[in-house]
Amino acid sequence: MALVKPKGSIRFSGFGITFSLLFAYFILTGETYKDLNFLLLLPFVILGLVYSIMVCREFWTLKTKQNKKWKVIVYPLLSVTILIVLLALNDLGIFIWNQLYFEIPMTLYLATSGLFAWACEQRYKVKFYMSIEGTMIIQSSSL
Repeated sequence: MALVKPKGSIRFSGFGITFSLLFAYFILTGETYKDLNFLLLLPFVILGLVYSIMVCREFWTLKTKQNKKWKVIVYPLLSVTILIVLLALNDLGIFIWNQLYFEIPMTLYLATSGLFAWACEQRYKVKFYMSIEGTMIIQSSSL
């Protein structure tokens, strides 16, 4: 476990809870419920929850994985590229997709992992930080 907060990192529990509330607000106030296919939504929800369970398992066991250097560069670039392509295709009318297919699974992921991170922080007296290199565990007494 590290003793110092990593540079450029964000506290996981605060980020997860805050952004899940923001996503929930946008979902409830938006008008994107039209043409929502729940059978098409289900795989995305399951994928988000499976990823959340994997992250929560790391919190529970206090063992985090550090990303390899190439993943630190490739994954964010790939994610942003895919999102930009989907938004561009949506604007051009080539591939129309409902943003709820992204927002609902992301809200579930952020809410479950954020709340679980907070619960583990209370139980183990540590703080979880996420940075581009991966999740870091900091002992609470050192902050």
